[in-house]
Amino acid sequence: MSRREAREAAFAFLYQLNFRQEPVSEQKALYLEVHPLDDEDLPYFNQITDGVFEKKDELDAEYSKYLKDWKQSRLPKVD
Repeated sequence: MSRREAREAAFAFLYQLNFRQEPVSEQKALYLEVHPLDDEDLPYFNQITDGVFEKKDELDAEYSKYLKDWKQSRLPKVD
């Protein structure tokens, strides 16, 4: 697997989180069971996904300032 594929897997996992109610750790374990990653790609996948969770408020604040006449809650899940 390549880093590009690991990024795609991370994006797919993060997208999936918007639609499921299970705890993140359970979802991640299930996702990796169904979509296994190579040992060399797993740390990169975790770096991306964990980084998004750790900096969620920061990321939301960054893009929210560019929303004109919209609130974050009105955005579709993929935006």
